[in-house]
Amino acid sequence: MLRISDRLRRRAVKKGAGSISIIGGADGPTSVFVAGTVKSKKKADKKNQEQERRVQEIIEQIVPGKRNMEEVCEYLITELGAQESELTRGRRECMKFNILCRYFPEILPPMPEIKGRHTQARAKQWAEECRIRHEKIQDYPEESLDLDMHLFELPLVVKGERIGCFYVELERNTGYLSCSWNYDIGDRKTEQRDIKEAGDRLMTGIMRFRGLAQEDIDNRTQDFWSYISMEQYVKEQ
Repeated sequence: MLRISDRLRRRAVKKGAGSISIIGGADGPTSVFVAGTVKSKKKADKKNQEQERRVQEIIEQIVPGKRNMEEVCEYLITELGAQESELTRGRRECMKFNILCRYFPEILPPMPEIKGRHTQARAKQWAEECRIRHEKIQDYPEESLDLDMHLFELPLVVKGERIGCFYVELERNTGYLSCSWNYDIGDRKTEQRDIKEAGDRLMTGIMRFRGLAQEDIDNRTQDFWSYISMEQYVKEQ
């Protein structure tokens, strides 16, 4: 089996990527996004215009107003019946990593780039630089950050039957909020589509309850793009 660095190098050389970035996932393996060179500027502009049109449609439906994390916690407990669970070391590390990348990019090492022609040697060097950067972010001392991290758990119910757990990670000071879920179908005749809809419904309700401040909309913050991505995802279903 190829190591991740080997796979990244081969993909970078094979695809001739214009840019490659690595984003740490909260509950899964690192995701790799490869953006190729756009052949037509006109085509790229048209795509950007269409994306902006869809974003504007969502913005027009937003009533600005953002609840604080204390209110979100109260909503999870009283309205959804969530219970607070202990954070494992692994989940704390993942949360810290994501919070650093989202809210403290200025204190992180810059993202490596492949400059010039994408040779195998340059791809190999880039992969190594990415690995080193990833480790530095992971090793960043949590005690140097003012973090108040929490994990809430509630049942994932499909057609009246509990088949899994829905998790909400949040950090009170930065406003970090992330949702995920897992399940076990077993011998049940449960459709994957129904499970996905149940998880999406909970996530959408929580995100909409929390809302967006006008400042988020005006400055297009990370919270803004998380909200927009969620709304676009729901519309496509």
